[in-house]
Amino acid sequence: MSYSSLSKAQLSFEYLHTNSTTHEFLFGAIAELIDNARDAHATELDIFTAQNAELRGGYMLCLRDNGCGMDPQETKDIITFGRSAKRSDESSAIGMYGNGLKSGSMRIGNDLILFTKKEDTMSALFLSRTFHEAESLDEVIVPLPCFRADTRQPLYDLAEDPTAAERHQTEMAVIYKYSPFKTEKEFFAQFDKLNSGSSGTLLMIYNLKLLDNGQPELDVTTDPTDVLLASPDFDDETDLGVYSDHDQPPERRSLRHYVSIMYIDPRMKVYIQNKKVQTRMLLSCLYKPLQYNYASRTFRNRAEAEASRSKEETKQADMRVREFESRLRDLEQRLGEAPVDTADRIALRKARDALASSKREAQMKKEPKTLTFYFGVNLEQRNMYGMFVYNCSRLIKMYERTGPQLDSGQTCRGVVGIVNVPYILLMPTHSKQDFADAKEYRALLRAMSDHLMQYWDDIGIEKRPGGVDAFWAEFGYLKAKWSEPPSQEPKYAKKRAISLQTHVQCNRCLKWRILPFQSNQVGKSVPDNWECKDNPDNAHKRCSEPEQILAVPVRAELEKLTGGQAVRGRQPAKRDEEDDSEEEEEEESEEEEEEEPPAKRRASQQQQQQKKKPAPPPPARKVATPQAVAAAKQQQHQKQIQQQQQQRRSIAAPPPQKKPPPSPPKKQQQTTQGKKPAAAESSSDDEDEEEEEESSDEEEEEEVKKKAEPAKPAAPARSAPMAKRSSGALPPLPAAAAAKQPQQPPQPPPAPSVRVTRTPATISTGQSGQAGSATQQNKQAEAAASADGINSTASSAQSAVKSLTAELQSVNQQLSTVSDKLRDVLKYFCPPNFSRADTDFAQMPVSELEAFPTEPFFRIYEEGISQLIRERVEEKEKELMALRSALARLLIAAGYLEAGADTHSQLVDRTLIKFLAEKNL
Repeated sequence: MSYSSLSKAQLSFEYLHTNSTTHEFLFGAIAELIDNARDAHATELDIFTAQNAELRGGYMLCLRDNGCGMDPQETKDIITFGRSAKRSDESSAIGMYGNGLKSGSMRIGNDLILFTKKEDTMSALFLSRTFHEAESLDEVIVPLPCFRADTRQPLYDLAEDPTAAERHQTEMAVIYKYSPFKTEKEFFAQFDKLNSGSSGTLLMIYNLKLLDNGQPELDVTTDPTDVLLASPDFDDETDLGVYSDHDQPPERRSLRHYVSIMYIDPRMKVYIQNKKVQTRMLLSCLYKPLQYNYASRTFRNRAEAEASRSKEETKQADMRVREFESRLRDLEQRLGEAPVDTADRIALRKARDALASSKREAQMKKEPKTLTFYFGVNLEQRNMYGMFVYNCSRLIKMYERTGPQLDSGQTCRGVVGIVNVPYILLMPTHSKQDFADAKEYRALLRAMSDHLMQYWDDIGIEKRPGGVDAFWAEFGYLKAKWSEPPSQEPKYAKKRAISLQTHVQCNRCLKWRILPFQSNQVGKSVPDNWECKDNPDNAHKRCSEPEQILAVPVRAELEKLTGGQAVRGRQPAKRDEEDDSEEEEEEESEEEEEEEPPAKRRASQQQQQQKKKPAPPPPARKVATPQAVAAAKQQQHQKQIQQQQQQRRSIAAPPPQKKPPPSPPKKQQQTTQGKKPAAAESSSDDEDEEEEEESSDEEEEEEVKKKAEPAKPAAPARSAPMAKRSSGALPPLPAAAAAKQPQQPPQPPPAPSVRVTRTPATISTGQSGQAGSATQQNKQAEAAASADGINSTASSAQSAVKSLTAELQSVNQQLSTVSDKLRDVLKYFCPPNFSRADTDFAQMPVSELEAFPTEPFFRIYEEGISQLIRERVEEKEKELMALRSALARLLIAAGYLEAGADTHSQLVDRTLIKFLAEKNL
């Protein structure tokens, strides 16, 4: 039989198998077929099996939707690899590579047949590896018969293609021979299985892939209402090897569970084995969900660079859009009702495709560049946690652990993160199970790790009484084993139900509703046919009511919380707590200011100012030297001299108060001129104090000399006030003395720890005893101040030493940990022919580890592995050659192969396949 007139995919037959290997996760291959139904705007999708003992695996896997279907031209586009006929200006479409149907179906089985209906046309497409193997075809040939929907007569034009009738007969002959439908009645009965509407698609996959034990990869017998993986390979990294066998997520074993969270906004009813899938809005299944908006620098820069680079291309795309629109209108006007020839049809099709592609390109550039992270705690299964990464609303990665979740501690365990990434930021691979740009994906996980830590601080689980264990025990997790399910006692089940919101999708309008808590519904599932009229909430009992959106509290951006610093861990929350405590202390101090005496108030103000100033850096080793101690002592002594000179030439006054002080006595009211210098002095306390701390010793000495020039010994009449001042009392000067008192510039306040008043003996003419006593007190105060300075310096030195010691211990501990890990790596990866034994690495000191030649070590290891692989391949090739020779002898003896044929050629393989096909084996 000649197949030269059939549709061809212009690809080699081997590409069908190679293309199917992109799907390592079998449910990912089925997801490609579900995506096609969603992109066809289907509201219902049935996934079921049809038993057929004559087929390999014993059944067919079928998918039927009520979408828009395909006309003959759109069906023909399916066999063009890498081309998607459904691309449009709608950015919600998931398919974009034009490869999902071929790769997904060929991963599940060897053969597929597709029945589709759109408007008044019906089309069938047959893609069969069994057909190609049996006919020894190297090029992919795809039968594609089309019919009129009303008469079911072949749809072709003999005037356009004289060979169309012959081609149609050949296509139907191939389908009758290699498909499960052997007669015309059986064939057209499949179109009748489509829904009663005017459109829809039915896809049937058979001759399924088998495991080594001869059983199908998909198990449809263990649970009649589900499709399970018969023996999932959990050791593979893509199948979440971080989990143990008993700790596997149900989404990796059950198609029903996987489909329930496959889309971030489910809008399609899915039935598996005639039972509806309870689709879940994943966010509503989490406890204490929070939202974080993340303006990614990496993604934003990438998008801006892409926009800048393609600015000119965008202009050209807009011009092409206008050009194709003009051509489209011209073609429509020129063709009118006249028959459309092949050239015009092709031109029209290309114009529409180019227009849709250009609009899609323009739409993608308008995608948002800000990501939204959602985090919440999984109360139902605390051992199932990690990041869920969606792309254009389609699940790409699930339970992807990051940050502290990779450690063995309890931090962030049980927390689920959700993000929906647009195409413009991250492009998925062809299998839609990973991302093409691994670097950008790792940057996304790092950003989610930072926000994950911030969320952990915001909900404050560790800060609760009893810590993390008490939190989980509150919801029924009473056992220490993390994988143990929660207790189903009524009090715990009710506690979990109250803490979560029930989000249900109406079976009629597909809108989501939030159900109020009902104690009699705890532990019960929502019926499959639940509708808005069944809602106990009277405000949302009708499908015409707007959809209810889950309200999630929004937190500030992480950059704002951390002051623009990229931090890891709980530093932002601690910083916020410190700021709050400082504000509370300031408010309390302001309330107590009014009740404190002036001297005490001044001291408290200076202490608050010291708190506000940034702490010095930890390395303060220079202060502990004898030179630094002497310099500090000299500086303290100079400050004391400055204070004494200030007291001799000015009148001390209390610091400014928020409330006016009580009215002074009549004698003090006469000394208004004497209060002005004191007021000026007190108003500039803060500025002078900062100048004292920042100025050098030389500048302080010059300032003391300048301020000491106008201060001269006064007349003996002033001896009495000065003597009284030495005991702490500060009476005002008489009016005559106050008038002679010069106006002094603002002076720095005295040190808060020591208040010394030094009165020279020359001033106290008749009170030498009091002066001598004051002088002795001042000397003692100077000594005490010096001792305080030394003690303060010593305390600072001790604090610095403790800080450095702790830092050194931390570094040593990290070095020890890294060294131990390196020793383990060298021990377990030591090649057999290496110069040192693997037991020598256990006691290797750090100095040798640092100088160890790791590059030649791993080169030798790699060469050894390569040698083992080569030997294994050669061994298997020899076994294959021996097996092929034995098969050749059997085929020659049976008469299926000529004597003397090359037993090492692929002719033996093709002859064996043909033999098995004839025997239905």
